Amino acid sequence: MQQSPETCLPAVDLVIAVHSAQRPLARAAQSAAAAGLALNEDGGLRINVVCHNIDPEELKVQLSEPLRTQIRYIECQDGIPSPAGPFNAGVSAATASYVSIMGSDDMLEPGALREWLSVAEQNGSAAVLAPRPSLQRGKGSNTARKGRAASST
Repeated sequence: MQQSPETCLPAVDLVIAVHSAQRPLARAAQSAAAAGLALNEDGGLRINVVCHNIDPEELKVQLSEPLRTQIRYIECQDGIPSPAGPFNAGVSAATASYVSIMGSDDMLEPGALREWLSVAEQNGSAAVLAPRPSLQRGKGSNTARKGRAASST
């Protein structure tokens, strides 16, 4: 059963760092919601948007319902123009067994998170690395593909 982003116990916390209202946040968030894990359900996915030196309200207007209210917004006001701060803030706020980070201009293929979680659980992996399509197909895409390689610890 779907819960709020604050009360769910996700298997994966996805961190999306955003520093400008001009970034394609809606596309990134919609792709995450379609990446194969139930949103805000125990054992599923929680999307965390880290609002880096920007008011969360400026970003929320980009998202339609119900997705707008299904996201956890985390403020990061550090005044530093680097993605390290908001990514670290998102990772620090995560409570899931697995954490994934992506930029606001990236997107996931349908089912990618489900596949990555499956690879991690089947192999007892601490991390799963997905291939970069632009290197494989010669395209300049920022689409993260389904996981095919795992690193075990």
